[in-house]
Amino acid sequence: MDLMDGAMKQQPKQILKTFNTKEKPMEVDISKNEEPRQSTPQKERVLSTEYAYCDQNSNLCDGVRIHPEFQKLIHPLAKEELSGLENNIRKNGCLDPIKVWKGYIVDGHHRHQICEKHAISFEVLDMDFEDECDVNIWMIDNQLGRRNLTDAARIEYASKKVDLIRGAAHQRQEDSRFQKGNDLNKLDSKTRSFFERKKEKRKILVNAAVGAIAGVGARTVAKYNYVKKHSDEDTLKNLTEGTLIPFGNKGKKKKLSVDGLYRELRAKEKNIVQPKENMIQKSFTVSANRHSNCDKARPEESQVRTITREDLPTEDLSTRIITHPVAELSKYVDPSSIDVIITEPPCKEEDIDLFDHLGDFARHALKAGAPCVVIAGNRYLPDFIEMLHAHLDYCWTLSLDASARRYEAPSGSIIKLWKPVLIFSKGSPQIKTFSDVKESIENIVHTFSNGGDAICDPFCNHGEISKICVENGRSLIANDIDISKTEALKGVLL
Repeated sequence: MDLMDGAMKQQPKQILKTFNTKEKPMEVDISKNEEPRQSTPQKERVLSTEYAYCDQNSNLCDGVRIHPEFQKLIHPLAKEELSGLENNIRKNGCLDPIKVWKGYIVDGHHRHQICEKHAISFEVLDMDFEDECDVNIWMIDNQLGRRNLTDAARIEYASKKVDLIRGAAHQRQEDSRFQKGNDLNKLDSKTRSFFERKKEKRKILVNAAVGAIAGVGARTVAKYNYVKKHSDEDTLKNLTEGTLIPFGNKGKKKKLSVDGLYRELRAKEKNIVQPKENMIQKSFTVSANRHSNCDKARPEESQVRTITREDLPTEDLSTRIITHPVAELSKYVDPSSIDVIITEPPCKEEDIDLFDHLGDFARHALKAGAPCVVIAGNRYLPDFIEMLHAHLDYCWTLSLDASARRYEAPSGSIIKLWKPVLIFSKGSPQIKTFSDVKESIENIVHTFSNGGDAICDPFCNHGEISKICVENGRSLIANDIDISKTEALKGVLL
């Protein structure tokens, strides 16, 4: 029998057919009284033309198979990546073996597809696993080792792995006495609240485990789960695959992010939940009594966010004070009429999209080459820059002295020494030379504007920037969505 095996190894082409993906029995040379080969030994590389395996009925078959469930675990390659891989294989051959388990491919689906397309032989490596669960976990770990995965794809893989690991234990937990016949709603409120809190705590622990595997925070996992629940299939596909989509007014493209989609969906949800009468309100004459009544009738946030008005009357023709959302500000400011924008928008996570609206307005209102100077926060600085850069050209970053401002932190109050000042421009910048030192708002006004220039502050708030502009002989357009603040500013400036 040893001599027979040696003869088989020397003349494999007389025994096996040319590699084919379809399952069929291996041909045997009966004239030599040779027995069929058994399944390929584990952990041994063989050429695709020599690979054989035993199916469920113990029939010996040649070729490799595609398992639909295994194939679903594979993150699809982008067109550029797939094209590059194809060119490399056609030029150098398939250098890495196709890994299989019981004839099913577990690693190398794309390489196998390309080799089949161009009739290129490849090596096969038979892997050894206990069952399909072990195969799935190994495949997920293998995919998580890739560098080009988006956060969404990593979270998807990590979630599947956690589900597989929890497996039987989770099933036993779900088959508790409350799931077998007792309705949870029939329990008393105290017991029901206990199990609801327990369920929520378990959810938090699962998100933390998924985040640890995916390399992201538990909060990002929770955001992705929300996005997955409320988004359509095309959006989720673009998010997971990292597809570039149009962004801004400069023909730029960007990849969707979990945080960005989460903020967008939450904003839509708030607009849907909010009553219609709070969304659109008629213009009215502001008075102290009216404001007090509004405060009693509705929460302050709803009132502030929904009031829109045209210009507040002013005696000084060089000063305009208006109250509008920044997204609508382009309707009330002439195009290419502003020399400088100097402003300090809100900088919380839910305010990131305001920087997108600010960039859009700045591109509309600024003169060619004019600067847009934005005092921003530190925590979400990359998001702020991305939003503005979609509409304007980045120039520089300065630092604003903020040592007098005190902020609260979990461990106590802290003093913030500086805030970033982002300098963008509409096209090629036409601004004076400036030094990169700790600046004050007054220095910023003098550095980026001249006497008589038209300055716009789309987020005037309590008017710190506006007051400095007026005191130094600049024309001013001040805006804020909170009409109480613009009314107070009008009383101070005029």
